[in-house]
Amino acid sequence: LGYQVRSTFYTLQAAVQRLAIAQQALDAFAASRDAAAALLEAGSIPALDASSQIATFEKARVTVARLELEVAARREGLHRLLGLHGQDTRWEIRGELPPVPDQLPLADGPETRVVQASLELASMRSRLEAIARRTKLSRTQGWLPEIDVDMHALTGDPESGAVKGPVRVGAGVSLSVPLFNQQRGTTRAHEAEFDALMERYHGLAIDLRSATRETLSRVTSAYARARQYERVILPAQRRVVEETQLQYNAMQLGIFQLLQARREQLDVELAYVDTLREFWSSAAAIDTLLAGHRVDVGEDTGATTMSAGSEPAGGH
Repeated sequence: LGYQVRSTFYTLQAAVQRLAIAQQALDAFAASRDAAAALLEAGSIPALDASSQIATFEKARVTVARLELEVAARREGLHRLLGLHGQDTRWEIRGELPPVPDQLPLADGPETRVVQASLELASMRSRLEAIARRTKLSRTQGWLPEIDVDMHALTGDPESGAVKGPVRVGAGVSLSVPLFNQQRGTTRAHEAEFDALMERYHGLAIDLRSATRETLSRVTSAYARARQYERVILPAQRRVVEETQLQYNAMQLGIFQLLQARREQLDVELAYVDTLREFWSSAAAIDTLLAGHRVDVGEDTGATTMSAGSEPAGGH
C-alpha cells in the first residue's frame, strides 16, 4: 500500500506538471492561430497554412482536456488508496517533482538483500520447515513399535457375586510391530508436498532477483536520462529559443518559427517530467522490494507531446 500511494502521488505530481506545461503550449498554439488569421486577412499566407494552424490548435485543446482528465483520475485514485472522502479531499499538491539526486543511491548487493528481506520467501521457509518436521515424524512412526500399557483393579469376587473383598491389582503391556503399516503413504505425501513447495520457493527467488534487476535497470536508465535532460537537452533547447527570438527580432525568421521553437521547448519539458516520474516511482519500487514486498513496476507509458511538426515559413 505504501508503494502504491507513493507511486500514485508521483504520477499525480507529474500529471499536474504536464498539464501546466500543456496549457503553456496551448497558449503558443493560440498565438499561432491568431497570427495565421491576421496574416491570412492581410493576404500574406495562403488559406492552407491558416487552416493548418487552426487544426493544430484544436488538437492541442484535446490534449489539454485529456491531461485534465488524467489529473482528476490520478487524484481520485489517491483518494481511494488513502481512504479520503468529504472535506478531506480538498487538499492541494505543494511543489513539483524534485530533481534526481547528484548521485544514484543504490544499495550494495540488492538481489541478495531483496531475497533475504522477502516476506513471501520467509513464509515459504517456515512452511518448508513444518513439512520437514511432519515428514520426519511420519518416517519415525513407520518403524517405531506401538506400545500400549494398561492397569486395572478388581474388588470382591466376580464368581460368587460378592461385592466386598480384597482388592486385586493387575497390569498389562501390548507391543505391535509395524510390519504392514509403516506410514509410507503419509511419508511420501509429505515428501511430495515438500518437493513441490521447494520448487515454488526457488521459482519465487528467481522472480525476485529478476524483478530487482529490472527495477534497477529502470532506475539507472531514468536517472541517466533525467541528468541528460537537466545538463544538456533543456539548456540547449532554451538557447534555441533565445537564438530564434534574436533572429525573429532581426526579421530573419517568421512568427511561426519562433512559436514552433517555444513549443519544442515545452515538449522537452514534458519529456523531462515523465522521466522524473519514472525515476521516483522506480526508486519507490526498489525501497519496497528491500522492505520485503514484491511489486509490479509496469511499463512506461511514454511522454506526452504537444509539437505539431513543421510549420509554414511565411509571415513576420
